[in-house]
Amino acid sequence: MDGYRVATDYFKQALALDPEFKQAYSFLASSYSARMSWNGDLSPQEAQPQIEKYLAEAWKRGPSENDYLTKAFVEFFITKNFKHSEEFLTQAIEQWPNNADAMYTYSYLLNMMGRFGDALQWLGQAKAIDPLTVAYFNFQTICQYMLGKTNEALDTLAEAMRLYPSVLRFYDFKARIYVTEQRWAEAEEAVLAGFALSKFRPPSMVAYLAIAMLGQDKKEKCVGLLAELIKRSEANEKGVNIYIVYIQNALGEVDSALSWLKKARATNDVDLIWWNVDPIIKEVRDQAETSGGVDYEGAEKHIREMIDRDMPSLPYHNVDHINDVLSASMVIADIEKLGEDDIKTVRLAALLHDAGFIKSAKEHEAYGAAMAREILPAFGFGSDQVQLIENMILATKLPQTPSTQLDKILCDADLDYLGRDDFYKRGGTLFKELHDQGVVETEREWNLVQKTFLESHRYHTAYSKTNREPHKQERLKEIVAKLKNRA
Repeated sequence: MDGYRVATDYFKQALALDPEFKQAYSFLASSYSARMSWNGDLSPQEAQPQIEKYLAEAWKRGPSENDYLTKAFVEFFITKNFKHSEEFLTQAIEQWPNNADAMYTYSYLLNMMGRFGDALQWLGQAKAIDPLTVAYFNFQTICQYMLGKTNEALDTLAEAMRLYPSVLRFYDFKARIYVTEQRWAEAEEAVLAGFALSKFRPPSMVAYLAIAMLGQDKKEKCVGLLAELIKRSEANEKGVNIYIVYIQNALGEVDSALSWLKKARATNDVDLIWWNVDPIIKEVRDQAETSGGVDYEGAEKHIREMIDRDMPSLPYHNVDHINDVLSASMVIADIEKLGEDDIKTVRLAALLHDAGFIKSAKEHEAYGAAMAREILPAFGFGSDQVQLIENMILATKLPQTPSTQLDKILCDADLDYLGRDDFYKRGGTLFKELHDQGVVETEREWNLVQKTFLESHRYHTAYSKTNREPHKQERLKEIVAKLKNRA
């Protein structure tokens, strides 16, 4: 990691000499990206502003394949938006089909998405271009580990260590595999061999050693290693909290593990990318889904940051509209006397219901549902909970199709303005948006659209029927009058 820090300094010196040096901007951004990955010296929160600053400079001078990779890394490791990361990687591969680094990274991403067969396919393509590199052995090991081929993974690591005996990551992977296999003494040996190579003790390897100690009935040593990581967490060292989860899980301390999981999400630990797939933490992952381990607050924070950062500034479909729907949904949910978890569910669905505009206005509901599938499992949501939120989002597609109480609340909140005093103000922004898109040309066309829509629209909740429907009917009468006066 010292090399990346030195690289950062040299690229800055290069830019001081030549502020138009495009490649320096590109690789300066990626040096910060490398420094927040495994065994790095920066947290995602520290690295992201620097990455974005220099990547923006590189991008406006014409993005390179390295810039696409850096974009993919940000989405993969920082925002944990695997779908966006995949888009940048596939674009890089399409434009630079011989870029093995993009293919290796893509295989890594696909493994974290649970698409193990696809990951193996891309690994093969990358190897054909650039075989027997450190990257190949890294990602070959991950593919084999994810597929449960642990003996093959250990064979891969044996060859890797023969060629590259000082790569610490290989010892980390070896210990992880032995822990999964409950081969405790061999896990301990792998960790200690790795520690002999480096002054730094990666949190992951400390966790594997702690679990190996526990497996050998050396609980006191396990607890001592746990204390080491807790102390490092208290010192705000990056990437530590998620591995405290590993140790607490091994100790059977589920509540403590879930508590540390929330801390890991708050610090956005890079290795949360493993949360959905690593077999070592399957028990606590299952507990998080079934015993109140769902992190609603963390999920909401993540989604809010995403829409604040990425939501397009359209006249109507923008962050202001999402917040308006959220506010309306909370009013209706209160009247409907929803329970605490249902209210939290409605909040997340409201935030995501138009987040698909980040990707495309067309079929944005489907994109929003896909975002729910991608984001929520990392915050402890089970498949049934994710499906519930997906269905709520999809129900808002016009014509609305709500079937559950929660669907109805979100659908009514989405069109709450139809029966409010700001009908013309908000409707005017929608008219401008549709006009800009060439959907309607004149105000009369817009009023004809509004007349048809208001005549066909129905509210679904008792609150909206009582408090919004009468006002909506008044607006309909006003629009009909306008149309008659212009006839």
